Amino acid sequence: MDIVRPVMEIFPLAWVFFLLFILASTFTLLNLFIAVIVNAIQQEHIGEAKPPGDSQIAQLRLDIAALRDDLRTLRASASGARDRG
Repeated sequence: MDIVRPVMEIFPLAWVFFLLFILASTFTLLNLFIAVIVNAIQQEHIGEAKPPGDSQIAQLRLDIAALRDDLRTLRASASGARDRG
């Protein structure tokens, strides 16, 4: 208001400039916020689509082997229980 009032006393139609300036500034700032949000979402999407690395694949193989061992143990326990029952 320290700038607007003195300028409006000299140039009564200056409110048009100030209004346009405020609208343009607000639009630009809002556009920047939206760009940052969209960019973050896009980077997150790219990160999800990245194929697993070698260490992740090796860990998955170890997990699968452990699950197979557990399954063999369960099958052996179940067949032993059937033979006794």
